[in-house]
Amino acid sequence: MSEAQHSTDHLVDLTSSQLLMWTGQQLQPGEPLYNMALTFRIEGAIDSEIFNRAFNALVACCDSLRSIIDTSGETPRQRFLHRFDYDLKVVDFTNETDPESMLNAWISDRRIRSFDLSQCHFESSLIKLGDLRFVWYLNQHHVLTDAWSVGVLFRKMSELYGLARRNRLDEAQEIPRFEAYVEHEQAERNASRYDKARAYWQENLKRPLSPSRFYRQVPTGRTGRTVRLPCPLGGVRSSRIKALASTKPFRSFSPDLSLFQIFCTALFAYLYRITDHHALAIGTPSHNRSSATWRETSGLFIETFPMLIEVEPEETFVSLYKKVQRTAHKLFLNAPSGASGFEHNRAYDVLLNYITASFGDFDGLTMESEWVHAGFGDRNHLLRLQVHDFDRADEFQLFFDLNEEAFVGVERQWAVEHYLELLDGFVEDPECRIAEITLLKPGEPYPLTAISDACRATAPAFGTVVEAFERQVRKMPDEVALVSADDVLTYRELNARANRLAYELSRRAIGAGAVVGVLIDRSMAAVTSIIGILKSGAAFLPLDPDYPEYRIAFMLDDAGVALVVTCDEWRDRIAARGAETLAVGGDFWDSLQDDVAHPSPPAPDELADIIYTSGSTSQPKGVMVTHGNAANYVGWAANTYLDGEALSFPLFSSVAFDLTITSVFVPLVSGGRIVVYPHTTGLREIAIHKIIEDNEVDIIKLTPSHLLLMQSMDLVGSRVKKLILGGEDLRTDIARTITRRFGGDVEIYNEYGPTEATVGCMIYRFDPARDTDISVPIGRAIDNLRVYVLDDYAHPQPQGVAGEIFIGGAGLSRGYLNREDVTHEKFVDDPFKPGELMYATGDLARWNAGGQMEYLGRKDEQIKIRGVRIELGEVETALLEHEAVGSCVVDLLVRNDALQDEDYCTQYGLSARH
Repeated sequence: MSEAQHSTDHLVDLTSSQLLMWTGQQLQPGEPLYNMALTFRIEGAIDSEIFNRAFNALVACCDSLRSIIDTSGETPRQRFLHRFDYDLKVVDFTNETDPESMLNAWISDRRIRSFDLSQCHFESSLIKLGDLRFVWYLNQHHVLTDAWSVGVLFRKMSELYGLARRNRLDEAQEIPRFEAYVEHEQAERNASRYDKARAYWQENLKRPLSPSRFYRQVPTGRTGRTVRLPCPLGGVRSSRIKALASTKPFRSFSPDLSLFQIFCTALFAYLYRITDHHALAIGTPSHNRSSATWRETSGLFIETFPMLIEVEPEETFVSLYKKVQRTAHKLFLNAPSGASGFEHNRAYDVLLNYITASFGDFDGLTMESEWVHAGFGDRNHLLRLQVHDFDRADEFQLFFDLNEEAFVGVERQWAVEHYLELLDGFVEDPECRIAEITLLKPGEPYPLTAISDACRATAPAFGTVVEAFERQVRKMPDEVALVSADDVLTYRELNARANRLAYELSRRAIGAGAVVGVLIDRSMAAVTSIIGILKSGAAFLPLDPDYPEYRIAFMLDDAGVALVVTCDEWRDRIAARGAETLAVGGDFWDSLQDDVAHPSPPAPDELADIIYTSGSTSQPKGVMVTHGNAANYVGWAANTYLDGEALSFPLFSSVAFDLTITSVFVPLVSGGRIVVYPHTTGLREIAIHKIIEDNEVDIIKLTPSHLLLMQSMDLVGSRVKKLILGGEDLRTDIARTITRRFGGDVEIYNEYGPTEATVGCMIYRFDPARDTDISVPIGRAIDNLRVYVLDDYAHPQPQGVAGEIFIGGAGLSRGYLNREDVTHEKFVDDPFKPGELMYATGDLARWNAGGQMEYLGRKDEQIKIRGVRIELGEVETALLEHEAVGSCVVDLLVRNDALQDEDYCTQYGLSARH
């Protein structure tokens, strides 16, 4: 290429679309995200010298090919050169052993080369594969071209080659000037239509974008590296789509518009089913070629605008198509030249490009075109669906351009398969509800049974936790069971005290079927009281001293509490409610009758405890957990976490939550010990630092928020070897940091489970080498439990697709005390296990490619982040304002997208006095 001659200093502003692309390229330097390379395979003899003359004639009659970007001023502008001589290269592979392989390697290298836009924005070569086999390679930067323009250039090149072959190039006519369109766009900005369009978009872009999440959480620091998956639809499928487009109500102003709207409807349906978002956005280009002149002009005309759609739960393909049709109509009415801007470009992360370029033959020779993917794209575009209908062929070609970090491995193929399932469902039955289409391919097994042993059945480790504890008493009576700052209890002593309390309760006619409250902070007395209540056959109801009076009063009344075991400090609070109390402070244990027989052990189907949930957003609900439920979890946890070892657990969270069940019962049924960290006055102490410093425990059950407090600690050499995480999203980077702090010598388990399924029902062991996503999976179901991911019609979701978590099996509680209506609503028939129930958690999840479940959040989540409105209740607001806990709560908001109810911070050692 010779040096470009500047015959004029005349500079022209960039169009809106050009400025967006130029800016995008500056934000991703070194990535050829806007390279538009095409190959044209020509069958027949080509004279390379004539081809070179024809191409230079093409440059001479096309001002967009002679344009460069000038950045010498404050803003980038474009210069249309009077003359631009180009030395077209001819590459000859005819003497190579495998010309096709050489061609592919050559193209693979050239397609990713960056352009210096101040010198030239294109590259053109003629490749010879044989005497009658040629390839014209044309690569342009998108800032000065679009797909329609490539068709314009090809047809003009074909014409010019024919003229050059007949020595008649002097008859060549110029292509209409792109510079004229630039001037037209600038004039459009002064028209009233432009003001109306600006007002339209200002109103419609008020809603912030909820970033799409497909089959995994999307890294925020991702690159623009993109993989392209070709998907030819075939003749039969293409014919059916075209036939649908020609019928009511799908027929529009033109066949192409009808077809575009069908593919767009299917893409919205896909996003709705995969992302579980109802408010959706898809970017789509407006071609801006409103006149015959513009249709014969080469340059960047397209501007991309977002189509914003709200998908309803009962939406059918027809109803969604009508929304797409109306939205497309409004988009075209409000897309005058130059109306696009940065706010439009950031309103979507999925793009649909429907291209109907027309090429034809090359001077009478057969030609076959191919769009070469450069392997990069805007990093904010997670998915770009390219629908090609070149030269009105008999079949559509689909290309899925997927961000490599948003779609990994087999997930890329899932995107193609799931889109096609919905597209086929649309064509098969347009009146079908979108949510009813199953995304499982015919004959595809349900992932739970196909890829994991998640619901394996095992024999229960023991009948009840009481029996398991007593077995340890007989086995090791003089070993330490409980430790606190000023006292120690052996298994024999703990059992004796519990027996005395059980006898005292039975003497008061309190046994099976009764409920006994426990209003004691974490202490030896609390643990002893719980075991004694269970031995009596009654169920225990834990009450947190930090609960407000109205909540305690409700729970006492709702549960029909027969008696409350408490301490002198809080006895009057209970007496004021008219409830009978039993204070266990001071010399209480010594005052009880010694060496008494206690009632027979409770049966597995009898009630063990009642734990109340959901206190801030609705009336609290008491979950009824049986001895069998508790035994299944505790037995599984002991086998999984301890594997025959007798380990020490700290008790440092409120006894009123099922988080503590693990820390109390797992050590006592396996010969371990409990180290009690009592509650301090005022705000509850976050005791994790003291636990680590004391170095008296081997395993801790805690939350990811506690891990945040451990990030700066030197944990090498710590006695702690195992961490059980639960209650929040566990971020991979935090888990990896803590692993490093322990010098790699620690096991981190991520446990998931609602109270309704007894503490925990899923488990995953963190692996620093394998786990690279943003969050650690929640894994697979524990023994004797069944966990499903289902859509709104109870259809199993395939791997990668979000759905609601449903839980069945041995851990399933009885339901809600005195709330039969809610119990029937949430505990529903299990369609995969006739005669049994499953619990609808309201939590969203998906099975990943490795057969592990990933937690995605609540279906009815109200608190959002990252640009979306945050709604806080009074309790959360008060916590945010409290110096000691505000930063922790803010971190929970940022990392989990939600706060839970008023119990949340109390449960995890973060509560403030009400």
